[in-house]
Amino acid sequence: MPHIRISLLEGKPAAFLQTLSDSIQGTLVETIGVAATDRFQIIEELKPSHLHVSSPLVGVTHTENVIILHISLKAGRSLATKKHLYQQLAINLSTNLSIKKEDIIIMLVDLPAENWSFGSGMATLLLD
Repeated sequence: MPHIRISLLEGKPAAFLQTLSDSIQGTLVETIGVAATDRFQIIEELKPSHLHVSSPLVGVTHTENVIILHISLKAGRSLATKKHLYQQLAINLSTNLSIKKEDIIIMLVDLPAENWSFGSGMATLLLD
């Protein structure tokens, strides 16, 4: 179950945020095998004074529609799988939200199973 922190500028309508959330979840299901019922997302709407992204950043130009996805997931996926996830997130979000692919920044953090607890003080992913 990945944990996703979604950061963007405040002011988007509720329907946009729901489509954003659903599109991310659908992409995780189709590309890395996350269960459809395993949704763990935080949408963080920021004031313009609280979100600073250089543009261009490593050669990519971003607009005020930039969305930053910080995805923490259980370690073990291949580089090819991660690249496929990056591509599909860019395609699906740009298509479903009418934003530029360049405005989607993704950071993956691989965490070992022992670094997850979903409650009750237990290393939940070690119980499998």
